[in-house]
Amino acid sequence: LPFIFDPGQIIPALSKSEIMFCLKNAMMMIVNDYELSLIKDKTGLTLNEIKNKLKYLIVTLGPKGSLIYHTGKKYQIPVAKPKNTSDPTGAGDAYRAGIIKGLIEGFEIETMGRVAALASVYTVEKYGTQTHSYSATSFKKRYKENFSENLTCL
Repeated sequence: LPFIFDPGQIIPALSKSEIMFCLKNAMMMIVNDYELSLIKDKTGLTLNEIKNKLKYLIVTLGPKGSLIYHTGKKYQIPVAKPKNTSDPTGAGDAYRAGIIKGLIEGFEIETMGRVAALASVYTVEKYGTQTHSYSATSFKKRYKENFSENLTCL
């Protein structure tokens, strides 16, 4: 079964062999830049070696956006602009939800990344991890405001 390896805060508890097993079998790994450095240190793998084990490697960079590596290409995904930054808790989970939506819907890589970026912004604007909401219409409007293009595939 294809799965997403999103190790987050459990990396220190994982052995090298457990990480290698996940990299060998995962379709995708989503990590932030710090988590990627921990995985590289723990496994001794280079970025290229990690990328070559996965169909997708996604590295979030906080206010600098994210990178999506897929089939030998690197996609730089910009951030969506938050109205405020009330609470970053849950931003990574919302980002991952946007990625999953993009996979299910078959979005282009850049669109998938921008949807994920925008989904995460809604979370940081509200205190708490599940206190935000939006409609498809408001999401599309805000997508256009942030990325200067229409989102037609929601």
